[in-house]
Amino acid sequence: MKHYQLSDFSFGAATGIFAWILSEILVFTLFPTFSNKLTFLFIGGLSGLVLGGFFWAREDFFDKDNSKILKNAVNGGLLGCIIGFISALFIILLKETVIREFVSTQNILFTSLQWMLFASVFSIIYNHRNEIPKDYKLIIFSGIATGVTIAIITIIVDFIQQPPLIQHCLDFIIFGIIFIPLQKLSSGVRKLESIKSLNGQLMGIKYELTKEIYYLGTQPSDDIDLSNYDQINSTHAKLVKRTEGYSLVDNDPACKTFVNFRNISEQSLKNGDILKLGTALFQFCTKTGDKKTP
Repeated sequence: MKHYQLSDFSFGAATGIFAWILSEILVFTLFPTFSNKLTFLFIGGLSGLVLGGFFWAREDFFDKDNSKILKNAVNGGLLGCIIGFISALFIILLKETVIREFVSTQNILFTSLQWMLFASVFSIIYNHRNEIPKDYKLIIFSGIATGVTIAIITIIVDFIQQPPLIQHCLDFIIFGIIFIPLQKLSSGVRKLESIKSLNGQLMGIKYELTKEIYYLGTQPSDDIDLSNYDQINSTHAKLVKRTEGYSLVDNDPACKTFVNFRNISEQSLKNGDILKLGTALFQFCTKTGDKKTP
C-alpha cells in the first residue's frame, strides 16, 4: 500500500508559520520590557532554533523515525540558534555602524541581509552533513546561492507595502518553502541517478530517477512494473529520494528486499549497488558532471 508524504512546500510553510507565531507571541507577551537589541537577538536565536530543529529532523519526520527525530531536532535547533543569534548580532553591529543607531523597525535591506546570512551558513553546514562525496566548492557555492536567492525574494515581497506583522510572517514562510527545494536543486545538478535492469524481460532498460519516490511491484499503479518476475508482491519496495541521494526501502517484510545480496529494511544507495527484489536484479548508477558510470 502506498503512503504519500507531506510535500516539502507544505512542511516548509508549516515550519515557517510555527516559527513566526512562536516568535511573535513571546515578543508581545514575555519580552515587552526588554531592550530592542536584546529582543532582536532573542528573535534571531529563537527563529534559528525552530527552523534549524525542524529542517535538521525533516527526513526523520517523514520516515516516522521517532528514535532519531528528537536527537536531530535538538542538534539542528542548537546549531540554528547559534547561527540565528550571530546573524542578528552582526545586523545590530552593522546598523550601528551604518546609521549610527539601532532601530528595531522593519528595514527591508537589513532584514533580507539577515536572512541571507542565516540561510547561507545553515545551508553550507546542512549540505556538508548530507553531501557524499564532499565537494566543498559546490557546497559553499550552493549555500551562498541559497542565501542570495532567499534574500532577493524577501526584498521583492517586502517592497509590497504591508503591515510589519504580515511582512514578518511572509519572511518566515519564504524561508520555509524555499530552503529544501533549493538544496535538492543544487544536489540534482551535481548528481544524476538511475537504475538499470540486469535480467529478465526488462533487461537493459534504464530508469532515470528524478521524482521524490518510486514504487516497485506488481500493482498497475506502481512506477516500475515487476509483474513478470517471481517472488514479487504488490508495491514490493520503494525508492525514496533523501537529501543525500536515493534509498531503497522494503515495503513488505514477507517478501525480502536486498542490496548487494544483503537483506535490508532500508539502505542508502551508492554507485554500483546491486538491488534484488524477488528474482529481479537492478544496478544503481550515478553520474556526476561529465563522468560516466556503468
